[in-house]
Amino acid sequence: MKSRYLWWILGFTALFIVLFTLSLLLGYKQFSFIQVWRYFIFSEPIKDEHILTQLRLPRAILGGVVGVLMGISGVMIQTITRNPFASPGIMGVNSGASLMVVIMLIGFGVNGSFQLAFMAFLGTIIVASMIILATSVPLRPFTAMELTLFGASISAFCMAITQGLLVYNESAIEEIISWLNGSVANKHLNVLAYIWPFIVAGLVLSMYMARSLNLYILSEDALKGLGAKILSIKVMTMIAVVLLSGSAVALAGPIAFVGLITPHIAKLICRTHNHFIIIPLSGLIGGCLLMLSDILSRYLLMPREIPVGITTAILGTPVFIYLILKRKELTE
Repeated sequence: MKSRYLWWILGFTALFIVLFTLSLLLGYKQFSFIQVWRYFIFSEPIKDEHILTQLRLPRAILGGVVGVLMGISGVMIQTITRNPFASPGIMGVNSGASLMVVIMLIGFGVNGSFQLAFMAFLGTIIVASMIILATSVPLRPFTAMELTLFGASISAFCMAITQGLLVYNESAIEEIISWLNGSVANKHLNVLAYIWPFIVAGLVLSMYMARSLNLYILSEDALKGLGAKILSIKVMTMIAVVLLSGSAVALAGPIAFVGLITPHIAKLICRTHNHFIIIPLSGLIGGCLLMLSDILSRYLLMPREIPVGITTAILGTPVFIYLILKRKELTE
């Protein structure tokens, strides 16, 4: 049984590598595998080298990294909220990050990579703290449905303020619109130099919490009977969500649906709720999904490109509707 899980992880690892390679090769300017291989291995010169090294390579790296972070953060937030339709985007975490970035751009005129990354983290921390409080208030903790509505309300509130600020300062619309749609194109890897400690901390904390999350599937009464520290599990898990989703938003902006559907795909193919399996597998699926979406975004309106956040929404919406309908069938 364990070998079956291992084969799934190895299979998606291989797919991840294939899509990473295709991300380097495909686009308006195409390269052959032999050209890229000889360039990186034997340092042979290649025409339009700057496209490969300055545009495609950072794009492929960021696409893979952001997808992994979003996939894992989706698992964590779905488990801790006991809501299979939760994600950093739906729960308002991404909207909070977007609002803080827009405030930084419009209010202070700062658009440096480090400053925007810091503000994105601040936005995720604020909204995540509100979610922790909503799930932990001793008088009357929120149910899964109430928590979803709570997160959706926060998301709507943050987006309303964001849009109001953009209307107030129309000159900032063009500068911020691509960021709000989510994109890994035309990015520099230097921002990763600021973010990688948070990424490593989030990944390590996620795997550390896997055992606790396996227990968290039980009811809270059962957890109390086992002596589990429920509040500690919630807080530590949400810290991991902040580190992972905050890093993803800081690197690429808010991208929808990846964190929502990847945990479902992982659980569907493996038919297990073991987070030691689901967490890394969801990360690999998330990376594959985002890189595939990024490749498609180069061709949908060729020669123009669309932000990858739009492509993930196009691909993710029918999958999300299918998950809702399937869940309704199971509950009838």
